Amino acid sequence: KMKKNEEEKRKQQEFEEKRTKMKEVKEEKRKQQVLEEKKTKMKKERGEVKRNQQELEEKEDEMKANEEVKRKQQELEEKNAKMKKEEEEEKRNQQKLEEKKTEMKEEKRKQQQVEEEE
Repeated sequence: KMKKNEEEKRKQQEFEEKRTKMKEVKEEKRKQQVLEEKKTKMKKERGEVKRNQQELEEKEDEMKANEEVKRKQQELEEKNAKMKKEEEEEKRNQQKLEEKKTEMKEEKRKQQQVEEEE
């Protein structure tokens, strides 16, 4: 009877040890899964950060390009204004020249008239 009792106790103890061992294994697996999930989440967040960084850089490049376009546009407008001014100046000079020619022709005509009358 004592032997049977001891056998029973031993079996009970083995059973408890196995149960404890299985619980530990289960807990270990759970911890491993949590760790994997954290890793995945961090990887995803890093990817997002990289994407955001890239978007930001692209926007900055775009803004720089727009600034460059604006600057060139302004330069072009300034050149056009300068050329217009020069053209107007040229026209005025041309007009003055024409007036002078006409004046000189008139002078010559008068001179000739005076000579003919003499």
